[in-house]
Amino acid sequence: MSHTIKGGRDESSLAFAFLGLGCVHSAAGNRFVMGPPSGALDGKTFAMTLVVGKATHSDHLKFQMGAFLSVARDDDNFRPAVYSTERAKDGLHFRSQAKSSTDGTNNWTGVVRGDTIEGRLVWIDKQGRVTEFEYRGKLASTAASTVAGVTAGNR
Repeated sequence: MSHTIKGGRDESSLAFAFLGLGCVHSAAGNRFVMGPPSGALDGKTFAMTLVVGKATHSDHLKFQMGAFLSVARDDDNFRPAVYSTERAKDGLHFRSQAKSSTDGTNNWTGVVRGDTIEGRLVWIDKQGRVTEFEYRGKLASTAASTVAGVTAGNR
């Protein structure tokens, strides 16, 4: 299986294989393609706001082919990460752990109810300091075969 990523920079040094699942990621434009397995939230993008103290930050959470990506945290070298889900009476719960070579670990947990998402991000930086964020958002798109300009036809 081959993957093509389109972007404005030389991406050959930026792409990497992810967990042997056929994932290719580009730091130039927040694009990624994941091979099997797939997940219950695949094809969905949520626009959301992270809150820590009185500060707020906008972000988009993308789910595609078994992978999860925080667009804003991608700028901090957090790679796409496998996510898991569990159905419960109050919605579809998910969790994911994204790692950065420069900025530590992000532990994401959340629940999706219809077209809304809410949850918690626990960021542990390289020095071991912990910062907790709450977030809420709404479904922004449901393009099952497209994530940030990468289409199934490009795979």
